Amino acid sequence: MDLKHYRCHKCMNEIADPGQPCAICGWHQDTPAPEGALQPETVLADRYFVGRAAFQNAECFVYAAYDRAEDARVWLREFYPHQIARRGHTDHEVLYAAEDRIAFEDWREDFRQLYSDLKKVGHLHAVTPVVEMFEEGNTVYVVEKYIASISLREHLTHSGGSIAAPAAKRLFMPLFAAISRFHAKGLIHSGICLESLYLDAKQSVWMRSGGTRQLSLREKSSDIADYCPPEQHDPNAFWSPATDVYALGAVMYRVLTGTRPTGAAARLAGDRLLAPVELDPDIPQSVSDAVMWAMELDKNNRPKTVDEFSAALLESEGSNTAVFTPAAPVIEEEEVRKPTVRTVLKISRISPSVSAFLLGLALVFLLIGYSLSILFGDVIDPLMEDVQVSDTIVEEPTHEFYEELPSFVGIYIGTLQESDAYVKEYQFKIKEDFDETYPAGVVCRQSPRAGQPIPEDGKITLYVSRGSVYVEMPNLNGCTQEFAAEQLSKLNIKYHIEEELNPTGVAGQVIRSDTEAGTRLRRFSSEVTLYVSR
Repeated sequence: MDLKHYRCHKCMNEIADPGQPCAICGWHQDTPAPEGALQPETVLADRYFVGRAAFQNAECFVYAAYDRAEDARVWLREFYPHQIARRGHTDHEVLYAAEDRIAFEDWREDFRQLYSDLKKVGHLHAVTPVVEMFEEGNTVYVVEKYIASISLREHLTHSGGSIAAPAAKRLFMPLFAAISRFHAKGLIHSGICLESLYLDAKQSVWMRSGGTRQLSLREKSSDIADYCPPEQHDPNAFWSPATDVYALGAVMYRVLTGTRPTGAAARLAGDRLLAPVELDPDIPQSVSDAVMWAMELDKNNRPKTVDEFSAALLESEGSNTAVFTPAAPVIEEEEVRKPTVRTVLKISRISPSVSAFLLGLALVFLLIGYSLSILFGDVIDPLMEDVQVSDTIVEEPTHEFYEELPSFVGIYIGTLQESDAYVKEYQFKIKEDFDETYPAGVVCRQSPRAGQPIPEDGKITLYVSRGSVYVEMPNLNGCTQEFAAEQLSKLNIKYHIEEELNPTGVAGQVIRSDTEAGTRLRRFSSEVTLYVSR
């Protein structure tokens, strides 16, 4: 049995009849490939079965593919610079004109080096992992882990075009933490836009790998160019984390307002970029200011790091230290505790010089007392006993001193996990739980509680919010069955599919549901029925 005749080119599930649309995703196997792309059913490295071209830019194609050795779906990225490359007629080799040889080979080496560096970095949360690299047909292929997802652009299309500020911050804060780590590895993405960001079934945002400097210089697509700062179009400019900060600011602009941001080139020519709050007065002023700060044309006037930008975005939550403050504060402990010797005397806060002076002074008094006891015998002994007891009480904190555990409640978990100071001091055990007060990704409880002694082993259990256990039924009428099922799965809502004959409808399209849009549903227990046209 030849594998190529029994896999869908889009979803890579097994199919019984390639002449019929896929029963899982509805893809027609005879859909033509984009110009220049590999033909579906091509097999590379005697291992990778190539499906449809899911994405392309000026530098590469990205295909849905199937790894026969690992029996798993993957993404396959092919170096294919569209402006100077062409496909061989007899095989899948990538060709170029003689006058473009140097440009092609230099660009290909940059591509190879970029993904070689990404592979060495290893796994970074929210960044699609690079699994393997190989060369074939005069070009370079990159194998990336497959994550079931939809693009941010597609998500916005089906969610009204924009996302409210509180939800947007909850959605993007984990990604910001991941990009901060990405920068710490010495890497700049330089390709952050709606097409490079994806949402998985758990509503987590993932970032696909970026591109080379050549891509930024040659990419003319306005959709991508709108998210690039001026320095990305300058072959001699230096890139820094602030380069990606601009792109993140532009993405947030688009997500919050539903409006495509004015591109840097147009702004340099005199076009004005309206502040987000001017387009939507419901956007908090501090969030609008943070986005405009990130999109400053001069990189020296932008936040220098993603952490600075995320802190500015979170200021509207009541703090600029990335702490989420709920509308109704949750009191985890008594705010007033009876002070004790241990909480009043903290030896660690006394400077070394002062400690040495006090210790020396105590020794002097002890020597004087000892000398007097020899001179006056029994007369002074009772007095010295009292002094020794007093000394013991004063010295007690030195032996039994402990620090109090700080409160982690209200902090985004990514901030804690990416902080070297916290990681060195504590061993966090993470548990997830639904919470009606704190948004997803934020610590909602901790054990031991704040104010308790720090455990000797430093182990702290953090309960991270999964968000509310309740969700609203989305409006799925008119959507494809695949998309509707995907949205309900993301919300952890059980569903049933019933087919109905609908002469005026498109096969596989949702006609209606037994639950009205906006109805409050409980995750994992509520059930809905979708009626789909056949």
